[in-house]
Amino acid sequence: MIFRRRGNETGQPRRLSAKLLVIFSVVTVLGFSAICASVLLDMRRGEEQLARRTLENLAASIDTDIGRNIELYDLSLRAVADNMVIPEVSKLSKPLRNLILFDQAASAKHFGAIQVFDAEGRLTIDASTLDPVPENRADEEYFKVHRDQPDAGLFVSRPMLHHSAYAIVLSRRITGRDGSFLGVVAGSIRFSYFHELFGRLHLSADDIITVLRRDGTIIMRTPFDLDVIGKHQACAWYRPGLVRA
Repeated sequence: MIFRRRGNETGQPRRLSAKLLVIFSVVTVLGFSAICASVLLDMRRGEEQLARRTLENLAASIDTDIGRNIELYDLSLRAVADNMVIPEVSKLSKPLRNLILFDQAASAKHFGAIQVFDAEGRLTIDASTLDPVPENRADEEYFKVHRDQPDAGLFVSRPMLHHSAYAIVLSRRITGRDGSFLGVVAGSIRFSYFHELFGRLHLSADDIITVLRRDGTIIMRTPFDLDVIGKHQACAWYRPGLVRA
């Protein structure tokens, strides 16, 4: 009887110790797993935040580049619109008149020649030639906008085939001293500008960048898809990968 009692006394602590060891091991494994899961989740969140910041910086960089070029081109349009209302300009010879009206920015790479249209939509002055070929743009959207809306300011057209190349047309109203409509000054930015701009970026196969007009019209997209160019896309400013123009 003494032998059996000693066996029970020594066996029970061993069984308890084994159970405690198992429980401790399970708790340790679960705790380690929870720590690993937390670390992995934090790493994933960090990578997502980094990716988002990278996309936001990329979109901001593209927006700045496009905005700067449009602003420079708009300065040229403004200068032409302002000088066209000066009576002495019309009395100058064609070479001197074009030299005064058009600066070098107007002939930069990817920019179409600036043109001046009278109140009837007829081409009167062309920065690329002293004797422009007769043409009429009275039916174009940008001409109608400036004719009907004196305060339209700079107007960015929908993507269009302009002088045998896809482009967007930038235009401004020419307003007389009495507020009358005298015509429109217009120029263009060819798609080649956007192709070159996006070509400098290191994008993955799944990356998409879309340049939108303020009304949601798709001006340019990479990967390039002509079928969606000019279509309307609802958007909420400002999302990474979307650039407004």
